[in-house]
Amino acid sequence: AHLNGIKGMATASTARHLLRPLLGITKTEILNYLKKHKIEYRLDGSNNNTDFSRNRLRNNIIPQFSKLNPNYEQTFKETLQNLTQTSEFLEEQCKIWLKKYAAKLQIQLEKFLKEHRAFQKQLLVHIYKKIHGSTKKLTNKHLEEVMSVIELKQSGKKKEFGPGTFLEVVRGPKKSTHYIRLEQQN
Repeated sequence: AHLNGIKGMATASTARHLLRPLLGITKTEILNYLKKHKIEYRLDGSNNNTDFSRNRLRNNIIPQFSKLNPNYEQTFKETLQNLTQTSEFLEEQCKIWLKKYAAKLQIQLEKFLKEHRAFQKQLLVHIYKKIHGSTKKLTNKHLEEVMSVIELKQSGKKKEFGPGTFLEVVRGPKKSTHYIRLEQQN
C-alpha cells in the first residue's frame, strides 16, 4: 500500500540479508558486457512464458513503452529513485511526528487531522508496518475505511487494523480531546 509497492525493489535489504547488485542494470547492458568479454551465459526458458504477469510485462508491455519513449528505461529508473527518496523522507517524517504526538498506542486525533491526508495515510502505513512487520495485506481500500472511522471523530468507533489489531477513536481526559488508540488482541 502506498509508496511501499510502487517504489520497487531495493538493491539492498539489511532486514532480509539480501543484495541485488544488478538491479539497476538493464538487460541490454548485461548482454553487451557478456558479449564484449566473451562470457557464455544461459537463458532461463521460463522467462518467455507469458502465463506469468511479470513476463507479460517484461516481454510485451515494456517494449511498447520503449517504442513510445526511447529513454523509457532511464526515465523509469529516475522516477523510481525519486519515489524511493520520497518514501525514505516520509518514513523519517513519520518517526519524528509520532515521537512528538503519539504515546504508547495512542495518537492525538486533532494533531493527526491537521496533517495533509496523504501524510495521514503514510502515518497509518508506517504504524501498520511497525505492528505487523509488512504492509502486504494492507490495501488502499482498507486505509480509506480506517480514515473514514477516524474522520467521524466519534468516541467508541472501531476498525480492524490488521490481524489482531483494532484502531479506535477514544475520548481523552478532557471531553474536547480525542485520541486514536491501537489495541492489540491476542
